Amino acid sequence: MTYRIEPGAIMSGTKHNLTPFEAIEFGIIVADQHRKILFASGDAARLLDQPAAALTGAFLHDLFPDLPRPLPALPQDLPPLTAGARSLAARLETLSVTGQNLLLATLVDLATVQGLQNQLREKTEQIRELETVFNSSFDEIFVTDGEGTVLRVNKAGETLYDIEVKDLIGKNVRELVEKGYFNPSITLKVLDQKKRVTSVQTTKQHKKLIATSNPIFDEAGNIIRVVTNTRDITEFTNLKQKLEDTEQLIETYRNIIHELRGSGPESTDFIVSNPTMAKIMEMVHRIADVESTVLIEGESGVGKSFVARKIHDLSSRKDQPFVVVY
Repeated sequence: MTYRIEPGAIMSGTKHNLTPFEAIEFGIIVADQHRKILFASGDAARLLDQPAAALTGAFLHDLFPDLPRPLPALPQDLPPLTAGARSLAARLETLSVTGQNLLLATLVDLATVQGLQNQLREKTEQIRELETVFNSSFDEIFVTDGEGTVLRVNKAGETLYDIEVKDLIGKNVRELVEKGYFNPSITLKVLDQKKRVTSVQTTKQHKKLIATSNPIFDEAGNIIRVVTNTRDITEFTNLKQKLEDTEQLIETYRNIIHELRGSGPESTDFIVSNPTMAKIMEMVHRIADVESTVLIEGESGVGKSFVARKIHDLSSRKDQPFVVVY
């Protein structure tokens, strides 16, 4: 790799023009074609545990005794360099300044690199773990930016909308509504109302979804993300409808049984063939017109409640409630 720097970018001896080098976290050493060091950054001096002035004018071989002659094709990673208690990684590349080819060596503490690698490994593992949790959620997790553009969707979304996640990413929810993937968009309601919204959605496959969308604000109060949790309630809705239908059917059967048992006001007539029972029914018709207390005796199951109901229905109180007390 060759770096090109325009004229005036580096002027030896001026701190102002060395600032770009000083701003780099890695140690920087610039040498001419004879490998004589023209510049060493403050980070390079610190890493090598030497004053920058002592490095200027020295040769790269003083720092890298194993540096081959002639130099191989650049860029090239150099053998690790030990500087005091530090072990440094070094890389040599070509630097073009005002038409002159120079050598650029970059230095970094291997312990720092290893620390960064460990941090990167940990972060990568955390991201992998979060991805696993994200995609293993039974509920859909649907994330958009502040304009309604889809940023992230977990695997549950594929089941709900019958579309692959990759085809959802980058789409705006307005477009998804227009194409009928779901309706209405709870995200758009949140962007409009700027607060949490919960509502029911219907998908292209006629699934019923319950969705809750939460806005995330920046420091200025602008919505930067909308996170939606969605659950398929189609089965629940179907079961609820079946339950309502069953309850209605039970009520219908109950009314039929009620009528068959003679619970209606006009259903207390019954046919008797026993002479004794016929006499009782004659008595019922006579005493129905009498404003007096009637005592009906008999064993359980012989029809006392039917006789009492018949007296009530034939009396002047037939329009009043008939209450059975057990």
